[in-house]
Amino acid sequence: MPLNNTKIFLCFWTLGLIAAFIFSLTPVKHSSDIGFLVYDKFLHLSCYFVMSTVACLSGKTWTMRYFLCFVTLLVSISIEFLQPLTGRSFEVFDMVANLLGIIIGILVMRLFMWRFPAFISR
Repeated sequence: MPLNNTKIFLCFWTLGLIAAFIFSLTPVKHSSDIGFLVYDKFLHLSCYFVMSTVACLSGKTWTMRYFLCFVTLLVSISIEFLQPLTGRSFEVFDMVANLLGIIIGILVMRLFMWRFPAFISR
């Protein structure tokens, strides 16, 4: 049974972007502990991996899928530039982790859609 619910996935993608925007601009206490820093970058990578896979499920063509992933990247960059206004710090490595999550998500979905074309309608 193919997944052809692009509108549902588009709603989840939109909600994910809104949630990332709200949570990323909420002030938190930062720790300089190396364990926290590694966990923080892993969290960024994971969050944007999930959002990019949902973005790929939201688009009917690869052009649309890439566009949604590009919008996801733009939102993540915007968040980083807005964070100093909320008491949080601007971190380039957060943007790198976000970009890596998006790229890995696209690659995983390309492989998945190539390997299981009957599961996901193109």
